[in-house]
Amino acid sequence: MASFLGGPTALLASFEPVPLGAREAGFTEALNAVSDDSFAVVTNPAGLVLVEKPEFSTTYAQPFASLDDGSRISRAFLSFTRPQPLRFRKAAYAASFFRTSLGGLYAEDTLSGAAAREFGERAILGATGKILRRTYGASADVSRAIQTQTGVTSGGADPLLSSARATTVFTADVGALWKLNNGGRIGAAMRNVTRPDLAAGDDFDPAPVTFDLGWAAQRWGILLAANYSHVRYADRREDALSLGVERWITTRVGLRGGILTGSHERGEGSVGLSYRRFPMQFDYAFGYALSDASGSSGSHILSMTFRFGDQISPIKKSRDFRPTVKNAEPMNPVSVSAPLRREEIVLPMVPMEPNPALTPDVAETYAAVLDAYAAKIKKNEPIEDRAALLEVLFSDFEERGLDTRVIKIEMAALERAEADASRHYSAFWAYYKNSKSGATGRDRTSFLHWLIETFRPTGVDVSEAERELEKNLKNK
Repeated sequence: MASFLGGPTALLASFEPVPLGAREAGFTEALNAVSDDSFAVVTNPAGLVLVEKPEFSTTYAQPFASLDDGSRISRAFLSFTRPQPLRFRKAAYAASFFRTSLGGLYAEDTLSGAAAREFGERAILGATGKILRRTYGASADVSRAIQTQTGVTSGGADPLLSSARATTVFTADVGALWKLNNGGRIGAAMRNVTRPDLAAGDDFDPAPVTFDLGWAAQRWGILLAANYSHVRYADRREDALSLGVERWITTRVGLRGGILTGSHERGEGSVGLSYRRFPMQFDYAFGYALSDASGSSGSHILSMTFRFGDQISPIKKSRDFRPTVKNAEPMNPVSVSAPLRREEIVLPMVPMEPNPALTPDVAETYAAVLDAYAAKIKKNEPIEDRAALLEVLFSDFEERGLDTRVIKIEMAALERAEADASRHYSAFWAYYKNSKSGATGRDRTSFLHWLIETFRPTGVDVSEAERELEKNLKNK
């Protein structure tokens, strides 16, 4: 497995499987089962469904910095992901471009298009179509071939490159994610499934086929991930096991690290840092090989992500790793006859006591944001929208030294409210399943309409009720 850091194998292999984002590099490539950003087009295309808003990402990397021979390898990556919700399922599309170059002597280009879709409650599938192009630039070394037996310059062109300076092939990647009951995920992905031949002459030089199997879960506020990778090259096979952790120590600053061990006595370590201020996020990673890459001072990679649209609530984002709600016990029809009053889900936030250190401008801004939050409560807007506003309020005013305890209390109340809403929804859904056989079609449809309209604003996943409603409407 060629990697973020690599070694001799990484320097020689064409279209090696390297991390294209600083976050993946900081995890030492253990991101297969996470894959919740636009870099999923590479790590696991199924993860594109987990991207909430359209986003653009770019990366610049300088592997093997300060090599003894003075060579300079660079990598650049661009991607754009657009979620495309279907009627009752999530889907997403993405496009990306990746280039690895060595001055003007050599370049590898990958142009990709990907799509992903949910299938059922737990499964997500994705696929990527790719165009791979390898180009050799003009140089004195290419124009003057050297006979390998005598070491004498022949004066002619390199016979390997005499027929073509560029090779273009087509291939594909596939990926899948499976949501576990405990809130974790299992991920599997396969790259270059067709094993295309990149040889410029009559030799066989296939793109390496990579298989990844990963696991991820969030525990104690820490994202844990593990990945096993198997890479099949033209003349060998390599295996690697990597582990990574990530923790956001504030709403804006995140830290991560990872270790990797693999075939041929490979060992690697990496650390990473993230800073986000909506709509931008910057990620950096540094890694060092415990062997190989002689003379290198390590590898550096920097990524930037721009997210379009409204800010994503941290409560909604963390739902990806929440345990799956199991069927609730049937509820007595008498106790569910009255609709759940959504205004009771969250209590209005109590304004913060005046702080004498506040300047008039800051106090005015703070009051305006509080008014905006109160308006959201009055309009009974979804919990995730309220949480997004609280996140902005908390991050902006905490840096100014204000007492943000009341905001933290309200954010905790929103989390409890979402959990309560999920529990109530499960109870109502269990009641519906136990009672629908004796109800008329009109009563079933009316109940489902009420269930969806009541709980959708709370952030609860009502897709099961939506599918049931669609089936009832078709059977009319």
